Amino acid sequence: MPMVKLRWFHGVVLLALLLAASVATWTLYERYRNWQALHAILSELEQSEPTGWRLADLERQRREVPDDQNSALTLIRAERLRLKDWPLWFRQSVDPEDPDRDLAFVRKVEETLERDWPPNVRYPVDVFRVLRNEVCRGHACLEEARSIRTQSWGRGPIRYASGGLATPIPNVDRANSFCTWFLYEAQVRAEEGDFPAALASCECAIQCGRSLGDEPFLISQLNRLRISASTALALERILGMGEPAVHDLAELQRMFEEELADKQMLIGARGERAMVEELMLGLDKGDINLSQVRRMTGQGGSATFEVADFNYWLLSGDPNLNRAWLLRLSNRLVEIAELPIEEQLPASEALAEETEQAPRFVKDVSISHRRRSRSLARNITVIRCGIAACALERYRQERGDWPERLEVLVPDYLANVPLDPMSGRPLAYVRTGDGVLIYSVGLDRCDDGGKVNSTRNYVMNESKGQDCGLRIFSVHLRRQVK
Repeated sequence: MPMVKLRWFHGVVLLALLLAASVATWTLYERYRNWQALHAILSELEQSEPTGWRLADLERQRREVPDDQNSALTLIRAERLRLKDWPLWFRQSVDPEDPDRDLAFVRKVEETLERDWPPNVRYPVDVFRVLRNEVCRGHACLEEARSIRTQSWGRGPIRYASGGLATPIPNVDRANSFCTWFLYEAQVRAEEGDFPAALASCECAIQCGRSLGDEPFLISQLNRLRISASTALALERILGMGEPAVHDLAELQRMFEEELADKQMLIGARGERAMVEELMLGLDKGDINLSQVRRMTGQGGSATFEVADFNYWLLSGDPNLNRAWLLRLSNRLVEIAELPIEEQLPASEALAEETEQAPRFVKDVSISHRRRSRSLARNITVIRCGIAACALERYRQERGDWPERLEVLVPDYLANVPLDPMSGRPLAYVRTGDGVLIYSVGLDRCDDGGKVNSTRNYVMNESKGQDCGLRIFSVHLRRQVK
């Protein structure tokens, strides 16, 4: 019996050893295949990107801008002149002795500026008074920043973090803030009837986006387009207040068109690919650890390595496999960015589905392709509607009436009819009893007859049964009092 038990024990041990050897062999084989796949991708990248594709290469390829023409530096200087409590609605508490600074009233002003206020109706007197006073209080800051109107590019300082993922982006925050403030100013000037100054402020707002230049971050390039879209929304209100001059509208239209001609998404996609490569190299070199990755991607984590980090490491899989997946997905993102915008939305949906099949680590550090593509399509839509709105108002002022179709504007006012990024067809255009409407069918790709929401924030609206566009009112319905 003892001999039988011993043989049985030896057999079990041998079987376990064979199983372990098989698992080890299979693991080594899989890791070798992953290594081969990774190096095949890297080799292909080196051939397809002869000027370089890594972060250091992209930084070297960025456009040089003289300091006196650098709009990013202009905004940095202007920011130093900003009052700490300006605008008032940026504060959490205000002086109870000052009726204009009553917290509840300040919140009312902020809500009025943000909500669905009709673009052809003047703000309430008390709200407008506060808005105008705030623009006056920020005069020194805005006046210093106003020189960006003639500065068409920017290159702000960037301090890259180890691994790239936690790199701060103050240039984006600064550009968004100054855009908002210039558009506040534009609304004040429009209500005062000073339309040259209103459109000049709109031009400054667009230049705030251009101050981001060719920053190699996807979020920077998406914000460039968001800033132009916000300006197009502000244009709707300016046209609702009166009749800006034809030559001023032509200049604003030109700036919108130039902004769309830039390849922001290609710049951003190449930057995104370089950043994920920096992340994987940082992990490989030990410059960052998984606990930091977990914190940066919202997975928890602390300053020291925890048991949860060990579990995360076990579930993360082979680093070569993750790196190959990230580069493959990033290469696909770059390919999509080179497509016409009308083809990018469905291609991005397919990329999002492909990302769902990736290892857990890859999904954690990847961007949301659906959210990115939809945000892109919405912003492009609003900018194209803004271009059409400028052309339509110029036509009406010079010809005396609205055109029957957008095609009538070609070639004198438009090079071609803007396409709807959602459907791939020309933007919808209807003459209504109170003016005209230019719109896209929206994210649901269903034409709801021009049911649009005019609030500043509708760019982010994904509701079904709603289109996306701009309305221009007939002259006799502009500058109404509610």
